[in-house]
Amino acid sequence: GNNMKRLVIFLMLIIMVMILGCQSPLLNDPSDPPTQEQGQEDPDVSQAPDENQSSPKFSVESLGRVRLGMSAEEVESILGNDYTQEIHDEGGYFGESIIVRTYADGCDLIIGSNSDRVLQMEAYSESYPTSMGFRVGDPSMQVMDAYRGKYREFVGRHSSEKLLGWFMIGDTCELLIFSSQENRERFNENIAADSKVTGITLGYSYYFD
Repeated sequence: GNNMKRLVIFLMLIIMVMILGCQSPLLNDPSDPPTQEQGQEDPDVSQAPDENQSSPKFSVESLGRVRLGMSAEEVESILGNDYTQEIHDEGGYFGESIIVRTYADGCDLIIGSNSDRVLQMEAYSESYPTSMGFRVGDPSMQVMDAYRGKYREFVGRHSSEKLLGWFMIGDTCELLIFSSQENRERFNENIAADSKVTGITLGYSYYFD
């Protein structure tokens, strides 16, 4: 009867919420402050998502004005063509073969061979500031405090601990990771008062544990 129908609808809603929430129950926390629109110069970010896609075309966050979801051509129009690249047929968790493009002034991009979209980016020079204007070389503590004031820290699937310096950007599954180790390792257990950011990674949370 009606009760059964209600139950089915209720279960479907829960499943929808879980799918849209990138498998993280934290994402639908109603106490979240609304994320502010960044005053960015490129208008594409605010465009409506395609009917078949559940997420906007480009990421909200950027590194040096490059956003996840951009095509190789769009990246070149911003960064130029001073790069080398390697093709990896085994794309691992990206689910397609990938092109790793290394720009001479300090960043690596992972571009999907089939999708022609930026899937991940790592910056390791000050040429690539975040949307909030932080860059490699800035004091780690200052960067952490600024991002903690605005975003939640990521909790991986294998532990209930927050990962220090890993921030969920809005509710779009984007992840911004600040490294403070000499070797740009993404684990930040030993941040000291004088630590500096050595690398910044922008990626989608579902490619990270």
